[in-house]
Amino acid sequence: MKNQVIFRRLLKGIGLPLGYFWAGALILWFVIWLVVFQFLGVNGSLASMPIGIWLAVFAGLSYFNTESAFDLAMQTGVSRRHVFLDLMVIWSGCTLLTALILGLWSFIAPMPHLFIQDLGYRGSASLAVLIANVFLVGLSLMVAALVGILARIAAMKVSEDNRWWFWLGLVVVFIWLSLFDRSAQATQWLAQIYWVWPLVLAVVLGGLLLYLRHQFQVIEPRN
Repeated sequence: MKNQVIFRRLLKGIGLPLGYFWAGALILWFVIWLVVFQFLGVNGSLASMPIGIWLAVFAGLSYFNTESAFDLAMQTGVSRRHVFLDLMVIWSGCTLLTALILGLWSFIAPMPHLFIQDLGYRGSASLAVLIANVFLVGLSLMVAALVGILARIAAMKVSEDNRWWFWLGLVVVFIWLSLFDRSAQATQWLAQIYWVWPLVLAVVLGGLLLYLRHQFQVIEPRN
């Protein structure tokens, strides 16, 4: 029973805000299309939604929903392993759903664009490249969620006096994400081999899973 309470709390804290973000994004896209391009007659078209927005959303939601669920589990006697599995199940579902919506969005957008092209790929969009892009999007979203959890665990370990260094680091990371197309210029050569970036992210994801699984066994609540 306690396990189900924590799972529902996590699902509500993560799933509902994510649904609101998607509803707002779709409404905004429709309003811009209707007002700017239809009523005002402005020449142009909307491209597919930048994935950087959703990487930031995933990282933010995972950051703000990890510690409260962990503390509740410690207070009610729910195992750390169960909390970790709950987080992974919920974020896996959110990743699959978001990747599906992004894929449909890219398919119907007037100016389709692939995430792998943002990383510097300049070749043709063959079936193999499209499959690699699907894995790239899914892995990127899941890694972003795990990075948010990792950031929260790091914040739990940092003392009050030194916490401003941690927040400064987070600000730098989000600025880098907002300038992702420029930041990726140094690694464009990797994107020419379309399967390299999905492979790199798969290795990163595996490493994060192992590390976070260990951290959930040793971390102690702050309160």
